[in-house]
Amino acid sequence: MTKRKGLTRVTVIFVVILLLITFLSRSVLYFVTPKVLVSRGLHDMDGGIILPLTALLNDDSVYVLRTKNGFMGEVLILENVKISLMWRDETRVSVSGLAYTDMVVTDWDRELSEGQRVMLPVQ
Repeated sequence: MTKRKGLTRVTVIFVVILLLITFLSRSVLYFVTPKVLVSRGLHDMDGGIILPLTALLNDDSVYVLRTKNGFMGEVLILENVKISLMWRDETRVSVSGLAYTDMVVTDWDRELSEGQRVMLPVQ
């Protein structure tokens, strides 16, 4: 009987640990995943898309959010997209090479890299 009680206790502990991991995984994932702010931009009279200057990684690329099916549903992934500058001022830039519907990353809370999973902040 003691061997059976011990096995039952181990099984109960294992199930409790699995339940805790399941309930806490989303919370932990939220804190370890970078948060980003995005903009869809505005149409320019010259055919470009106007974005905040903060969206530029360098003078020829920006990060765009793409969706991908993951284990827990859809996830947001970064894609580094090459663009061409049309004009820029102190706070804005007009670019070509993006679709109007592209969600362009304009701000982030830590270092990013292409293909990285990111989240939008909860408001």
